[in-house]
Amino acid sequence: MRTRIAVSLFSFSALVCSVLQATPASAGPFAATPPPVFRAAPATATPPTPTSLAVGDLNADGLPDAVTGDELSAVDVTLRSADGALGQTVSYPVPGTAELVGGVAVADLNGDHALDIAASGSSQAILERRVWILLNDGHGAFTLAHTYDEAGSRGVVATNLDGVNGPDLALLGVDPVSGGPAVVVLPNVGDGNFGPQAVYPLGTSSSTFARSLGIADLTGDGWLDAVTTVAFGSPPQLIALVNQGDGTFGAPMATNLPAPVGDVVVKDFTGDHVADAVTQVGDSLVTEMGQGNGTFVPGPALVVGTDDRSLAAGDMNRDHRQDIILGARGWDQVFLGVGDGSFGPSASKVVGYDDHMVVADLDGDRWPDVMTAANPGAVSILRNDGHGRLIGAALFLAARTRSAVPTAITSGLLNEDRRPDLVVATSYDPYAPGEVSILLGRRGNQFKSKGVYGLPHGVTGIAVGDLGGDGYVDIALSLGAGSSHNVAVLQGIGHGDFASPTIYDIQEYPARIAIANVTSDAVPDLVTASENGDTGKVGLTVLPGLGGGLFGDPVVTVVRDGEAADLAVAQIDGAGPADVILLTDGDLLGVSSAAVAEIAVGDGSFTTGWKTTVPSRSQIDLADLNGDAHLDLLFVSETINGVEVFRGKADGTFSAAATYGEVSRAQALIPGDLNHDGFGDVAVTDTHGVVYVLTGAGDATLTLGARYFVAAASEIELGQTLAAADFDLDGRTDIAAANLVGVSVAWQTTP
Repeated sequence: MRTRIAVSLFSFSALVCSVLQATPASAGPFAATPPPVFRAAPATATPPTPTSLAVGDLNADGLPDAVTGDELSAVDVTLRSADGALGQTVSYPVPGTAELVGGVAVADLNGDHALDIAASGSSQAILERRVWILLNDGHGAFTLAHTYDEAGSRGVVATNLDGVNGPDLALLGVDPVSGGPAVVVLPNVGDGNFGPQAVYPLGTSSSTFARSLGIADLTGDGWLDAVTTVAFGSPPQLIALVNQGDGTFGAPMATNLPAPVGDVVVKDFTGDHVADAVTQVGDSLVTEMGQGNGTFVPGPALVVGTDDRSLAAGDMNRDHRQDIILGARGWDQVFLGVGDGSFGPSASKVVGYDDHMVVADLDGDRWPDVMTAANPGAVSILRNDGHGRLIGAALFLAARTRSAVPTAITSGLLNEDRRPDLVVATSYDPYAPGEVSILLGRRGNQFKSKGVYGLPHGVTGIAVGDLGGDGYVDIALSLGAGSSHNVAVLQGIGHGDFASPTIYDIQEYPARIAIANVTSDAVPDLVTASENGDTGKVGLTVLPGLGGGLFGDPVVTVVRDGEAADLAVAQIDGAGPADVILLTDGDLLGVSSAAVAEIAVGDGSFTTGWKTTVPSRSQIDLADLNGDAHLDLLFVSETINGVEVFRGKADGTFSAAATYGEVSRAQALIPGDLNHDGFGDVAVTDTHGVVYVLTGAGDATLTLGARYFVAAASEIELGQTLAAADFDLDGRTDIAAANLVGVSVAWQTTP
């Protein structure tokens, strides 16, 4: 049997390997080269899942730091370093059976001029609710001083409600009588201790839920009042509690809302010196106009059409009007206030996946920035560009006809403008229908969606290149389809357009795909890491190229028990056609996971050479990091902390691994000369969307540099989720990452 299929002349990883291999062996280390800098939000190494966020200068160095609660009964403190970067996170466990620290606030609670921490939490069963007080030693280290068994559990705010003894605590909790939501107040007695709680029921049933708590002067009398939104009621409500002038609150005053509600922010959005409230109602941002007595009337609404995550407010462009920052599923947006309670269209859209946001001047330039905490995810900083726009990784939506997330991306020259483009595959399930979208690079750091092509199954791997020698770049994809309909080819017809997919069977489940010459005829072949579900065996399946786009019968090399995880293709033994490093995963079958060097025989089959046992859930690639003309094996895993480098030898074997960097829960990696010093570097993304940049010195060592929040990839499985190219043709390598809703690009801005 002979089938016609197009195959690329190279995969991206093979191209990177060839570029790095050209580095002269005599170049030697050059440590003075600065690490690359990218236009993306600086991020922490991923802490435990943040559930709340507060910001303040905890160590009196002039830089606001981050405090987060987490799901592991701890308060996490991240101090900024001298250069403004987010440092390592220190966790402070809190006692009791509470598992979720649902609120944190910072304030000087005991009058010693150092910012302390108040935290609130509850058990998963919501049966125990506690408040913890952590006192600052003046240098940013904390000691647990007090624990209160109270009715409050979330949304804690530290502010002076009664005019005496410093900041009191207001938080959301439960009315112990009705079981409905309530605002709970703990009065400060002046030394960091707090008096008995006061509970103020919101007057709604136990089936309702208070979303967030805002504190502001609603009546103009100089006393701070409370505002919250209550969801799951019929109808949903905005509820205000007016301060009686002594820190106690009066009866709740409710304003009915027409649709399900999100968080609330309370500011003067109209310039009349009366506090208003903005909340997300359905798919719109709605301004409820304050009347000066604790009541509200409906005001302007702006359709934003997105799932809500969080809201924050601040004068982002310093025009004396309050603006709104919306954290949504996949991106953050700024909507500039007009001054009458309405907002203009989005002023900026950057990558984000944020449940919690705080507006503050984070870099001392007097422009408000935004600190974010994603759940799951990391703490990151979105700086203001001086015009009210946030600086972060750019987001480009991939055209889709189905609800899905990207599962693989790659870059290539898909049309005739010599500007790198992107191929994006989307799916929710490898066995469900999938799609592949084309994003063509454009001037001005833009991408244009060119087309979307339906596929019978989800994509597990992508390779691009001129498959038929006609000058047009084509696309080959492996599909998660079992033993049939598992390879697709889109033949390029010019201008970034492609013919409808042609589907092929290779009779083995393909987990990855690559294009290289693995036979002796100088014609490119199609190589997949494949597995047989009936036998539990994993190996390589090759469609040998015959020229002119024709391919012979599949050639299967069975390697070992396990499942296919990844592959990297390049010549590793110094002679003959390209060889393959096959990565297998044995977790589900009770066997070891391994990386195996398969040496090409010349007819599409392989013989097993070097191999080593590796952790499960891993990814690999090849690059020459020390300029010795031998490719080194790079390895990351969700279960190891760092990037492992196996140095290549002339005989196709590798030395023992050395580990570099602090990279946890790694999802994907891609090598390349990111700072253009002639030495190989590596970019790694973790399961929370943080991209780590590790720079090489020409001796196969790697140094961890900056971390950026780029991918927002919490729902994306291990896969081909990174690409690197000079997308804006400025001579600097940029990074693209699969995002929940498309592709995010971090433009390199290294001077």
